[in-house]
Amino acid sequence: MSSFEADWPALREALATGIRAAATPERTDRLFPGDIAQFEVDALSLAHGAAGVLYALHSTGAGVDQAHLDWLVAAERRRPPRPGLYTGSHGVAYTLDLLGRTAEARELLDQLLPLPLEAQGNDLAAGLPGTVLTLLHFARTAPELLGHALAAAELLAERQDKLPAPAEAPIGLLLGGAGQALALLRLHERTGHTELLDRAEQTLEAELARCVLLPDGPRVLPYLQQDGTGIGPVLTELLRLRLGPPGRPGAAARRRGRGTRQPCRTPVPLPRVRPAGQCG
Repeated sequence: MSSFEADWPALREALATGIRAAATPERTDRLFPGDIAQFEVDALSLAHGAAGVLYALHSTGAGVDQAHLDWLVAAERRRPPRPGLYTGSHGVAYTLDLLGRTAEARELLDQLLPLPLEAQGNDLAAGLPGTVLTLLHFARTAPELLGHALAAAELLAERQDKLPAPAEAPIGLLLGGAGQALALLRLHERTGHTELLDRAEQTLEAELARCVLLPDGPRVLPYLQQDGTGIGPVLTELLRLRLGPPGRPGAAARRRGRGTRQPCRTPVPLPRVRPAGQCG
């Protein structure tokens, strides 16, 4: 075993310096080089574009160049707003707010609010669950937005009742039911409405029911975006909210009584949207 100990702050700074040096603010089509999906999906987004890179720099403590934030604001203003937490303008608004551009973030959110919820999908990447989470973030300082979040969740629940996910639909965090459940859980935490918690549990149960165990089958996708890996963190959150923290009296017994399903994986084709985390 090597005795080498990495200087993580130095490594982080070296990586961040390289990322910032690669930026091309003179271009209007993208800010950072990276995944080709930024041209196919969204060059500003959290999943593939400038917002995701700036978010990563900020969240690791590396710092963000204000000129790059200026670029993101200007680029977003040049286009019509499009819904989507990971692949649209909701994620840009969230990132701008997180990085201190609160006025520009709220300006963008106000442009997103009139967009019809009916035109949004059911996935976390670009649909109603991401809208719910974005509105919950902004509702911390603008409580009137909570009603908008509840309206989006109500529409999502109506769709779940009318048209359950087909067997071939993706599962997982960004594209499947796990993302829907996460939005419902966060909304339950904010409102205390137990029906949201019940709905989240039903959504995860339906998601798990479509999983397939593959002991030595074909290639699988262990990604947070799509596949069983993305279900695990949301299931953990459900257990925390449903059963209470591990130290709570009776929690261990309740967990044993409910049981735990085995991890699952699905033999699905490669997604058109690349795994989250491969920002560009």
